Amino acid sequence: MTLAREPLTFSKAISTIAGKIDYPRMAQIVDRSERLVRKWSHPQSNAHPTVAQGVALDLAFIEAGGDTAPISETYLQLLDRGIGERVANRLALTAAVATAAKENGEALAAVLAVTHPGAGPREVHRAEHELEEAQSAMAVVGRRLSSFHPLGAGPGGETVGGTQP
Repeated sequence: MTLAREPLTFSKAISTIAGKIDYPRMAQIVDRSERLVRKWSHPQSNAHPTVAQGVALDLAFIEAGGDTAPISETYLQLLDRGIGERVANRLALTAAVATAAKENGEALAAVLAVTHPGAGPREVHRAEHELEEAQSAMAVVGRRLSSFHPLGAGPGGETVGGTQP
């Protein structure tokens, strides 16, 4: 049975290499069992070759007529994606902080207006409205900020939910 393998996965890269070099030869190259090398190609396996094993398999693939280095290409594309996501997260956090600063400033100004002589229900209503907007903006900052924690880690790096990231 042929298993579907998602692009940009190490299992897909190993399967691509196996298309040029059979599994027994791949196992010889990395000095591991054929069973383990086949496990690396299984989409639901968490087992992966080491960096040195990946380089060795990529080189063997190229020597066998392959035009790329599947494992290295996968690694680099995943790295690029991760860098892009981090940059996007930083930009989103920056924008959220700017909005929150603006909304908090407007809220404080509206609350101060309530303290002026002659202020009435209209000023109180406006201050409450501005406070709600400021609180919403700060909630967005909080959500954006939490995206900087490693998956499953709480503040200080402790594990949340009983699983190690």
